[in-house]
Amino acid sequence: DGAGKSTVIGHLEDHFRAVVATQKIHVGRPTPAWTTWLVRLLILGQRIGRGQAPAQGPGPSTAAVADRGLLVALRYVCRARDRCRAYARARRWATQGRMVICDRWPVAGFRLMEAAQLDDAEWAARGSWLLGILRRLEARYYRKIPAPDKLIVLRLHPDIAVARKPTEPCQWLRARSQEVWDFDWSRTEAHVVDASQPLPDVVSQAAAQAWHALGSGPWHS
Repeated sequence: DGAGKSTVIGHLEDHFRAVVATQKIHVGRPTPAWTTWLVRLLILGQRIGRGQAPAQGPGPSTAAVADRGLLVALRYVCRARDRCRAYARARRWATQGRMVICDRWPVAGFRLMEAAQLDDAEWAARGSWLLGILRRLEARYYRKIPAPDKLIVLRLHPDIAVARKPTEPCQWLRARSQEVWDFDWSRTEAHVVDASQPLPDVVSQAAAQAWHALGSGPWHS
């Protein structure tokens, strides 16, 4: 968040669409299934019944993060399933010969961005057999999403990320940005791009990596 993912993806989509069938999909925020919407409505009704205000902004409120109820756990499972379905759709398009550009992707080792939320000590301490089933189900969905053909990381210092998106919740944005900033990318096959560079340079480097994944053609800005 704040690193310019959507902007860079827009430039890549415009370029590659001229030479190859190109599709864009948001794996981090996929189209929710009707069951996901139902669970969201149930959680909203529960929060209103408790006299709590609905969560505001793109990230969860502090109360939502602290809530360890079964409905919240079910929401995490539904989100994992939606992401798994988005991946399956992207893979299907790719096997049809399209280039698929994905906005965000689950990365093993992440805790905040596109990651399993039930696999931590606090959830495990609940000891509920039903929660145990939900934890295993969420983990299974994420295991079905392998590494992408090419992972490009836009790495940006959290202070700059927060400054770029002043209308979004600062604490949540900073935490997510800090996770990307601190992550040891040398343990992965990701190509890391310094997102503090001028936009044309960021786009050029990301596009060069995309061309490399395709195994053809140079990038011309």
